[in-house]
Amino acid sequence: MKLLGLRLHHLEIPLVSPFTTSFMTQTHKRCFLVEAQLETDAGDVITGWGENVALDRPYYSAEYLDGSADVVERWIAPLLFDMEHLTAETVFHHLRKVIGNPMAKASVEMAILDAQLRAENRSFASYLGAVSSTVPSGVSVGIQDSVTETLGVIGGYLEQGYARIKLKIQPGADIAHVAAVRREFGDDLLFQVDANAAYTLVDAAHLRRLDDYGLLLIEQPLGEGRHPSARAARRSDDHADLSGRIDRVGRGRRRCDLSGGDIGDQHQARPRRRLSRGEAHPRPRAGARHRRLVRRHARDRHRKGRECRTRRSPRLHAPR
Repeated sequence: MKLLGLRLHHLEIPLVSPFTTSFMTQTHKRCFLVEAQLETDAGDVITGWGENVALDRPYYSAEYLDGSADVVERWIAPLLFDMEHLTAETVFHHLRKVIGNPMAKASVEMAILDAQLRAENRSFASYLGAVSSTVPSGVSVGIQDSVTETLGVIGGYLEQGYARIKLKIQPGADIAHVAAVRREFGDDLLFQVDANAAYTLVDAAHLRRLDDYGLLLIEQPLGEGRHPSARAARRSDDHADLSGRIDRVGRGRRRCDLSGGDIGDQHQARPRRRLSRGEAHPRPRAGARHRRLVRRHARDRHRKGRECRTRRSPRLHAPR
């Protein structure tokens, strides 16, 4: 397919009720829709739609709505316009020069995929390989002013048929609310919490109290770069979602190491073995060699610095 045009439609939709998380309260949903027109190999012009889900301020992630729109207009669109044979599966490859901005890329990819499936007269479910036409739906519940309000909101959603509840929490609005929900609706309720990076490692003992309430998981208790070691993470019986926002493969692997291999790829340490007599020592990995070179270079700089401080150079002083 060939991309003919992209148009961004900025929307502001009022919410039914205010939605409060640990970092902001929303009364309106701002977003933009991506309208993409593509020409198929048969010469037909198909329109596809995508949605950008970035917040209007950089509180949750570095990417925000207006910046995302600017990236689409100035960088993503020109790159994709140059492609003669474009498919949804190749969008991210063509955008490899654009660092970060996953929501901007995904919104355009979504629009191109929509057009592609419309051209094939194919559903999104069949594209993903779905085996069921329906799935149980859950709902996210914002932070309420009181425990009573929390119970009322969750009770209303359960009456509507929602099968799973995700409750937003923050310091001061966590243990009491979770305990009340369990008492009111029982242990069979599929129940999880989401902190949106509201805690630090100092709060580990406090968060451990949530283990008493049989949660599905504790989503994103910590912010980026503040993940505990595997030993500290395993002190909790509940599953702590330490993934946060994994926007690169390398970061995902590193975070997997920190969480003990509970997310993403699992890395197992190689067992050591004794060398037999006369056997050469195995060649160290590049990472180990690099670390040794860095340490050696730092020692050399430190030693040379001390030597320089012990010698008085006439060039360091103004002429008499």
